[in-house]
Amino acid sequence: MGEGAVAGARPSALTDTSAGRTSRCAAAVFLAGLGQVLAATITNVSLVNVTPSSFTVLWHTAPSTPAIEVFADPTGTSSLAGRLGVEAFPLQGGNPAVPGDYEQRQYQRGLRQKTRSLGLMQMRVSGGLPGATYYYRLTSALPGEGGVVFPAQGPLPAVTLPRENTFLAEAQQLLLDVPGPDTYGGVLLLTHPEAAYALATVVGDGCATNQACFSLGDFFALTGGQFTPTGNQEFTVRFLGPSRQDVSERLTLAFTGAFTVAQRTLLALHLDFAALSLGWTVVRAGSSESVPIQLNSSAALATVRFRLETPFDRLTNLRLEDLAPELDAAAAQVLPLSPGAWQVLLPARPGQLPEGAHQLGRLSFLALANRPSAFVSLVPAGFLAEKADLTPVTRVRVQAGRVVVVGREPLLEARLRPDRTRELLLYGQPGSSYAIQFATSLDRPMGWTLLARVPLASLFTGLAGLEAHHDTVFYRAFEFSADPPFAEARLHPDRTRSLLVYGLPAQQYTVEFTTNLSALVTWQPLLDYTLTNAFRSLPVPNLDPTVFYRLRTR
Repeated sequence: MGEGAVAGARPSALTDTSAGRTSRCAAAVFLAGLGQVLAATITNVSLVNVTPSSFTVLWHTAPSTPAIEVFADPTGTSSLAGRLGVEAFPLQGGNPAVPGDYEQRQYQRGLRQKTRSLGLMQMRVSGGLPGATYYYRLTSALPGEGGVVFPAQGPLPAVTLPRENTFLAEAQQLLLDVPGPDTYGGVLLLTHPEAAYALATVVGDGCATNQACFSLGDFFALTGGQFTPTGNQEFTVRFLGPSRQDVSERLTLAFTGAFTVAQRTLLALHLDFAALSLGWTVVRAGSSESVPIQLNSSAALATVRFRLETPFDRLTNLRLEDLAPELDAAAAQVLPLSPGAWQVLLPARPGQLPEGAHQLGRLSFLALANRPSAFVSLVPAGFLAEKADLTPVTRVRVQAGRVVVVGREPLLEARLRPDRTRELLLYGQPGSSYAIQFATSLDRPMGWTLLARVPLASLFTGLAGLEAHHDTVFYRAFEFSADPPFAEARLHPDRTRSLLVYGLPAQQYTVEFTTNLSALVTWQPLLDYTLTNAFRSLPVPNLDPTVFYRLRTR
């Protein structure tokens, strides 16, 4: 078997000496720690939700497992482990609209996972003494690593708990609508210049998915004691969300001094946003396809425009199709700017401004023929979303699309699933047969081992559940044509049998069988068939418990 391409190389020819034919090869590699953030740092450490008996520490880092150690002294020699309660990602109660205890636990679990994925770590310490001072050390541990520590050296940071709660005549509850395409699981901080510590809550906890709630009676004053405001008071709300998104807004609340119990104020944050995303598809070289254009906007938009950049020698004939009825199809256009760059303009009809989440249309194209197989990114740049008054939305996000162009060569894509198992995606020509091999080192030229043979019925297929005993593993795939032919016997769960046969397209074969392999073996014909592809699945009857098959060219 000749050698083929390795990770990072262009697909190249691979000679299969056993078949005497030339095939095409693709390669992929899993490296140690693939899919992890290679390094983590703890930043933006804040004390929040401080009460006479508890406090919470909030910080930014990579998605990891948080931990906190609490001490009675700044040098960290007198540990209070076991004397105080510690809880990671504390919640107020989940979503009141979710029925059932089990469903509520699942909701809370998903909410905690989302907050963790945003890199927003929270640890609550409870059971403290009013007026006591506590010192703490933080740790964020990545899978398979020791973790990063804050502070790395020097004295430990401290928190002094308020001495007592007092009766609060005006108890206000603040309920905030938090619009956005991805605010669920983010953290809202509520601050006041005369309050000692901020209040923090998770979006979707204790209220609807895109809401956040605060009890203003949880504030304590800088001068000690409970915070008791009067008159109009200005608060600042900060939203911490995806991609370290940090936006703020000011809110004014009125305090009359009248006796109230759980008075609720409902407000909406004016976080105008527009998110544009392009879809993905798999296409044969020389064929036409399209990807969806998705928009999610909190504001009614008069115009959407963006610049699309792709490799200049991959896609052509870009045009818009299946436009949403709110758009002006006569004015919508795709203008070429330069080789590999286009300007996409999507104006709305008068009085029909698109708003919310929906599909604007599809972007169609032709994948150029006679090009090697490739992963082609569709990168929207310069995204501009204009409202009816021609002012742009200031908070915009884009998500690139992708086109997998399948030519003569196969493509391999290595991925790490959330459960830390490995997965391979194989792209190739339908009706062709491929072999996937693996190696744990490239030092030995003949160190490749067969992992699987894949009869490809569509443009791509996945192989999941790959063992991860090695931190670094290389995979390669190549197309093969079986000459002479061979077969794989398969026993299905319902106890029926079949043969997966490999051979040459358009070639005629005969399946023969025997129930013993003695010296006087007699092979009997079972069925004749002609291959239309490089493989075929053939049902075979249940003969004896032990039966042998062979293929013969007619």
